[in-house]
Amino acid sequence: MSSFDFPKYQANQEVGNTGEAFFEHFVTKELGCIYRKVHREHDFGIDGYIDIVNNGVVSGRSVAVQIKCGDSYISKVTSGGIKYLGDNKHLNFLINHNVPVILVVLNSDCTKGYWVEFSVNATNPSSKSWWIEIPFENQLGTLDMTSLCDIAGIAEDYSEDIKVSWAINSAMDEQSDISFVLSKEEVEELDLSGINQMMERYFRTKDLLISNRNKTVFWIFGYDDDSRELYEIPEVRRWFKFTLEQGVPWFYLLDVGADHMSLPINMYSCCNISVNKLSCGSKSVVISSVSDINNWVEVNFENLNRFADEKKIPDNILKEVSEKVITSVHRLVAG
Repeated sequence: MSSFDFPKYQANQEVGNTGEAFFEHFVTKELGCIYRKVHREHDFGIDGYIDIVNNGVVSGRSVAVQIKCGDSYISKVTSGGIKYLGDNKHLNFLINHNVPVILVVLNSDCTKGYWVEFSVNATNPSSKSWWIEIPFENQLGTLDMTSLCDIAGIAEDYSEDIKVSWAINSAMDEQSDISFVLSKEEVEELDLSGINQMMERYFRTKDLLISNRNKTVFWIFGYDDDSRELYEIPEVRRWFKFTLEQGVPWFYLLDVGADHMSLPINMYSCCNISVNKLSCGSKSVVISSVSDINNWVEVNFENLNRFADEKKIPDNILKEVSEKVITSVHRLVAG
């Protein structure tokens, strides 16, 4: 044989390609959907994706597909259906996949085909692999738009939500300051979704990120009937300490002006304090240890610097924010 022989097209390659070509044709012609093939070098257990098209509209919903073609794949049967064998190395991959997965088996000439939605709860261990039963009644012809939509979920029309979101952004952009309203429920559940959404809206462009620095004033409602100050309430104190642990960049967010209580409430909540009621009815706050203040400042600056690095905030802006905060903290500590 010549050393310059031609590459060989193996029989198993031909069968595999035939099966995938058949399934792509089925998806395109019978279902009216889009089939996106995964190239061999990127095939780690998923052969392709079905992008669902409904009445000519590409919905954004998809289903992943693993295809096996060959008589041997449909020859293994149980009393209820085809015994689909899978590699253990693919099991974690399929479980973690971010879209639903269906498993398809075809005989060599593609005259018989079966399918089932993958679910780890339906799998069984084998000696060196896992298997799942594909019911005999799940012939390929039963895979239709109804079953695909049941698997992938119905696409929703978010048109009104988009309009509302843009209207909110527009209204927020017109405000001179940022009022962040926090509920008692959010405090007690250590819920940071509200503050994360606020930052996402107010900092959605680089220009807004810069212009909206040090503009936030927060309000907590739900404690109106509580005679204690917010920084005396254990749940509020716990929430603020939690925000520091989670890296909330308070020194970039808060309006640190002398006429706002946002910064003092934050500091008092994170430090050990004693509160004394004065004869005039107001309260004085004494922080138990200077080290508490130093720790609060240090953690907040760590969060500020991390945030600045992530958002590529210019050094001159970071310097301005830092100096403004230091001035406010000195004023606050001096009483």
